[in-house]
Amino acid sequence: MALTILNDLKNEIERLYIAGSALAADDPRVKKHIPALNKLGERVPVFKNLADRLTALTQAGASPENLMEAGLILFSVIYSQARSDTGSEVSVFMCQNEPLPVSRLHASEINDILTSVKPRANNCHEKLEFLYLHDHYKDPRLYITFIMCVKQGNEEAAETARQILLSSHNAVIPIIERELDIKGGHGDARLFSILAEKMGKAVLPLSERILSEGSPDVLAAALPTLGGDDKYTKVLNTYAKDRRKIVKEAAEKALRTEGV
Repeated sequence: MALTILNDLKNEIERLYIAGSALAADDPRVKKHIPALNKLGERVPVFKNLADRLTALTQAGASPENLMEAGLILFSVIYSQARSDTGSEVSVFMCQNEPLPVSRLHASEINDILTSVKPRANNCHEKLEFLYLHDHYKDPRLYITFIMCVKQGNEEAAETARQILLSSHNAVIPIIERELDIKGGHGDARLFSILAEKMGKAVLPLSERILSEGSPDVLAAALPTLGGDDKYTKVLNTYAKDRRKIVKEAAEKALRTEGV
């Protein structure tokens, strides 16, 4: 139940990231969710916090900071709730309310970046370097562009985009997870590695899912996260005998981490 509301809101917040906070004033597509969030907030306070941020966002004169604060809480809630929502019960979870670093780019500048940074273009690396060096990457409206550069770009572009995502706020985590295809290729393996670096041991449930469902590329990225834990020794020994070279080498690397 909660996830339906959150996913609808996610689409509206992403729309406003592009259009600008000025269009949020009295926006009926955002305001219609506030009563339901207040109701959920009677049991789980973070929903009340989100409702309050959306109320501030839809007031006249709302600032880009209002939009970023609402987006931060929303994406954090989606990231947590996606692991606990049963469809009928609202689970209690923690949501850190920390400032979200953003750039001071206007909506028109963001649109220029979104239309000019092409993951497969030869100059993609240079454009990403410029954004990184000038601190223009700290803007949630650009997260999806950087993710696509990791998935689709050449080695140079993908590496620069990886550094940008690793330096970005943790609000990017649920967006990376949404775009990750565990049955995908080398680009998705890169995305998983970013998640592993940002999440630490919290990535292990996803790693376990990849064991049974993942492609060889993504599996090879996931196996090293299982190192250092005795409960994974048996499965790692099995994969260390795998005929696929990248899988075999990844399992051997994880076993060396365990000291087996």
